[in-house]
Amino acid sequence: MADKETQMLETGGETIIDASKTVNPTLFEQYKIMVATTSEVTKNRQTTNSFYVAVNTFLIAAMGLIKNLPQYGVILISITGMVVCTFWFMNIASYRNLNHAKFQVIHEMERELPVQMFSQEEAVYKKLRHIPFTKIECSAPFLIGIIYSVIIILQILQLVGLV
Repeated sequence: MADKETQMLETGGETIIDASKTVNPTLFEQYKIMVATTSEVTKNRQTTNSFYVAVNTFLIAAMGLIKNLPQYGVILISITGMVVCTFWFMNIASYRNLNHAKFQVIHEMERELPVQMFSQEEAVYKKLRHIPFTKIECSAPFLIGIIYSVIIILQILQLVGLV
């Protein structure tokens, strides 16, 4: 086996460890902080999604549970729901952009480290056929927004006597 300064471990033809690199302790601490903050962003993102699901559940339930709710009330609640879905969609996009920026910084930092775990993970993940999570995540506010739109259209059609 070659000496430690030139030793490289490979998998599938791609280098995963460059043992010739020495780790700057300050950089490594900053790297650990950056990785930890990405986990926090993910937790916050999940909490935010749960909040929007709860708000939409409340709005839809209110339309069904409030007896004698006038049609304009249903329309007003549906418009409120569409606004909530718009903000939800915007939050998802913001978290997506924040995560993208964080991983760009992590990839840059990894160039100075002997192991580029996240860069390798991203390379492997890109080879797989997948739908990015953000696209799946965005479908929830989009589909719920469509439900609100249909409710509004039906209520307006009832108001004008077409249904």
